[in-house]
Amino acid sequence: MPFPVLGPKSATIVLAAFAAALSASDAWSGQYAPGAQFRDCPECPQMVIVPPGRYMKGSPPDEALAEGTPERDALNETPQEPAGVENAFAVSVTEITRAQFAAFVAEKGYEPDWPCMTWNFDAKQWGARGTLWSWSDPGFEQGPDHPVVCVSFTDAQAYIEWLSARTGERYRLLDDDEWEYLARDRSQRIRPWDGPNGTEREAACAHANVMDLDAADYLGVDPEAPDGHFFPCRDGYPLTAPSGSFEANSFGVHDLLGNAWEWVDGCMRTVPGAGLPAKEDCSERLIRGGAWQAKAWYVRSAKRDWAPYFLRSARVGLRVARDLNQ
Repeated sequence: MPFPVLGPKSATIVLAAFAAALSASDAWSGQYAPGAQFRDCPECPQMVIVPPGRYMKGSPPDEALAEGTPERDALNETPQEPAGVENAFAVSVTEITRAQFAAFVAEKGYEPDWPCMTWNFDAKQWGARGTLWSWSDPGFEQGPDHPVVCVSFTDAQAYIEWLSARTGERYRLLDDDEWEYLARDRSQRIRPWDGPNGTEREAACAHANVMDLDAADYLGVDPEAPDGHFFPCRDGYPLTAPSGSFEANSFGVHDLLGNAWEWVDGCMRTVPGAGLPAKEDCSERLIRGGAWQAKAWYVRSAKRDWAPYFLRSARVGLRVARDLNQ
């Protein structure tokens, strides 16, 4: 069947429609170009587009133990295996801040019903718990631009549900593969800032808010104590730091290591012995990245840890991801 011959007017309409489609396509590709940033609403987190990619997940056999990781935990980073992200996605440029979480609490009237665990300044150790401590008062002073802490996995999911309803977009937590892909920052080193010959703990304070000498002074503990594992440097923040205080990585994302642990969409996965299959327990959920008060061996791209889904801790916050309408 021959194609119909278009008159001048019809041809003009078709060409205009084609040009509009091309323009929309260009706008779409620009909007979702790697590194492009956007915000879906005034109270929403700033997001950045992350391209797909591949990497080696986990740690080689000698990394965890050499860093001081207890043997019971070291196997959980094995086996080292190829992993990757198949589709582009968006992730919050920083951890969710107190101001962003406060907008959710104010609109929904959300009231957490479980106390938060924080630093015991009298005993100079972790473990103070009480109804006085919450996301709005974790036991120490924070500004509105600091990462929200004292949020459980359940709280994180409630925030994400609100954010999705608020915007009409699908927000969620990062999954385990996505988080490590971002944290590695196109590097297979222990931490992205480490050198090719291994760990460089003294360099950490230029890149992240970690448990350092400033924290030791403020908390009144001895950084030289056995099993202390402090970073031998000063980052200027003994507790949490304002989100984005340190330079973003090559994806445009801040604070993946340090500042606050981040809830990740995954279950506790333990390897009981070399060569044995992993076991999963979803009553405990995945957290990654370490925090302002976390031993140095926790603050690594490969390190996984877990916490009960109901835990509220002054060391644990969240970061969000968003699917793209491609």
